Amino acid sequence: MSGRYETVARPELPAVLRGIALFKFAKAVMLALLGVALWILDDPSTLQRLAHALAPFAAGHHLLAGWFGAVPAAVGAHWHALAAAVTVYALIFLAEGIGLWRGRRWGAWLTVAVGASLIPLELYEWAGHHTALRGAVLIVNAAIMIYLWRLMHRRRRQVPAS
Repeated sequence: MSGRYETVARPELPAVLRGIALFKFAKAVMLALLGVALWILDDPSTLQRLAHALAPFAAGHHLLAGWFGAVPAAVGAHWHALAAAVTVYALIFLAEGIGLWRGRRWGAWLTVAVGASLIPLELYEWAGHHTALRGAVLIVNAAIMIYLWRLMHRRRRQVPAS
């Protein structure tokens, strides 16, 4: 042994996977900022203005839009629970992005699991309020899940025999 680490040649990641990872990073940053605001700016009027200013960035993501709408009403006993939930959600998006960016199988599985768990909620929201944007978000999220699922199974079959 020479004491040097051998690098294993990894196939280049598809651009779509990098794009999904960047999207997850952007969502993580936005939620982290909201989480910090919830923890630090414990003032309903300031948070109401912040939620109103950030609302356009939540377009198409019903959970995020709901959180922005719930921020002013979250004062009281539920304040820190909402802040913790937003922070945890940001950390999940960050973990998904890191896993996808590095081409890790666990990142794809985490993204599929989290994304698939939200599809029933998106269907419920879309069924209650048919809008083109909600329909598009549902279709895009389902397409991402299908893409990652197929990619994971394709990679499993391509593992070279030793």
